[in-house]
Amino acid sequence: MAIKINKSLALLITLAILFYCLDYYFRIVPSLVVRELMRQYHSGPQLIGGFYSAFYFGYALMQLPSGILLDRFSLKKIIISMILSCTVLFMLFVWISQPWFGVLLRFLIGSFSAFSFIAVLYIARHYFSEKYFSLISGIAIGGGTMAAAAAQAFSAYFLGENDWHWVLSLQAAFGFLIAFGFYFANPEKIDKLYEKPKISLRESLRELVFLLKNKLVIVNGITGALLYLPTSIFAAAWGVTFLRDHYGLSAKFASIGILCLFGGWALGSPLVGYFGGKSQRSPLFILVCCLLLIVVSCALLYLPHFIGKDVYLLLLLFGILSSAQVLMWKIFARICPVHMTGVGVALTNTLVTLAVSIFHLVAAYLISLSSAGGLNLTLGLSLMPVLFFITALSSLFLWKRL
Repeated sequence: MAIKINKSLALLITLAILFYCLDYYFRIVPSLVVRELMRQYHSGPQLIGGFYSAFYFGYALMQLPSGILLDRFSLKKIIISMILSCTVLFMLFVWISQPWFGVLLRFLIGSFSAFSFIAVLYIARHYFSEKYFSLISGIAIGGGTMAAAAAQAFSAYFLGENDWHWVLSLQAAFGFLIAFGFYFANPEKIDKLYEKPKISLRESLRELVFLLKNKLVIVNGITGALLYLPTSIFAAAWGVTFLRDHYGLSAKFASIGILCLFGGWALGSPLVGYFGGKSQRSPLFILVCCLLLIVVSCALLYLPHFIGKDVYLLLLLFGILSSAQVLMWKIFARICPVHMTGVGVALTNTLVTLAVSIFHLVAAYLISLSSAGGLNLTLGLSLMPVLFFITALSSLFLWKRL
């Protein structure tokens, strides 16, 4: 049941969104220092793909436990511990040089980051009116992507004159401020506001089995995963390097290109979430966006000399169209019972992050196959139009059944 919004609740949802912004920063900022990481770890593109894959494997593994924990225990205490853990582990990752330890750290960062978006959606579904659910998820996604991209561009500006280890570590320290805000954000009022009945583990597992049998929940999660995958593979991993190699941009201007892509997400997510139509029409909207994204991604990959300086506009359009992924949560709000929100959000995010972790490895493998004495990213990034085509098919399935 939605409750009246007060300052404590507004502050809590704001801090939860800031945690998601921090999570997104931890995901994508290594893309800015791909070659530096390869030198530090004495390895090639497959280890870089392994870093991203390990993050998302950890993220996927903890989705269901995070949903169950948020249903049963204090949201505030859980989130503070997760923020502090992510921040400290990321700082360790920046400085160490043992490949196995780096993969382990990325796995743990992903595991603890899993609570960020789950917490935002959990608060939105339980304490706000249903009509605001997709809007809040859109604001979170847009804010997260834009904040992380802005931090990435900020990093690129300072990396030329400063040691990259210190630049990334100092930015990550923002996590301590978010945790500090959670601790002092009127804890008595928030704790009272969030009193809720305890849900048994058996009941949570029963809800999980029920949702696993629901084809619409599963296909909706897969659709969201496929629509997000190209952004993750390009912007969070290989985009800066691709723009430098194929468009002749410096690291600073390549990072601005990624900022444009995430800016498209930031612009499109809340607008799509609010104006994206009724849930039964959302799959049709996604279908149209995917068809357009096939054209946009092919132009980006195969026509660099023709696109030229217009690549920034193309990347902005890429982000705006991809932000249709937020409609996955509008569909989710219709097909998932309210009392199963914690487990339902966790299951949906599990499907998304498992797909991302697998396809990061696939992209890295294809890149390593086509790279001899350097990095050739075109083959690996050719997954993007393929994924958009498959997304179009899955959205068509949802459209016929909603």
